[in-house]
Amino acid sequence: MVAASLIAYLCGEFVNSYTLAKMKILTRGRHLWTRTVGSTVTGQFVDSIVFMLVAFLGKESLATIFTLIWSGYLFKVVYEVVATPLTYWIVNSLKRLEGVNVFDWTRTSARSRRAARERRLFHRRRFHESGVGTGRGLKPL
Repeated sequence: MVAASLIAYLCGEFVNSYTLAKMKILTRGRHLWTRTVGSTVTGQFVDSIVFMLVAFLGKESLATIFTLIWSGYLFKVVYEVVATPLTYWIVNSLKRLEGVNVFDWTRTSARSRRAARERRLFHRRRFHESGVGTGRGLKPL
């Protein structure tokens, strides 16, 4: 049971954190409620499925497991929706107390930075090889 809980927690929190970070970029740091609820919807979906399957597969019927998954997931999502005003109050209080409201517009994932760098290099090579901007016209192949 402890192993199932730990595995589910790690998987669910990874999905939750990833979703929260991506949604913060998409919403440009606004609409906190969409980020908190959206990340809970995805993270707790993974958490609930992984925990129930690891803990009860082979011990309970699939119907019982799916009922447990659904009821646990529904409770967690409803709780997050109900707790959203409290989350807003805490976040806004901390921002006022610390005097900080930071959003890193340049932060992206390593994969997207690498893809952007590869696109820039590709276009530089293409531009250079074509001779555009050099006054010489196109280079012969």
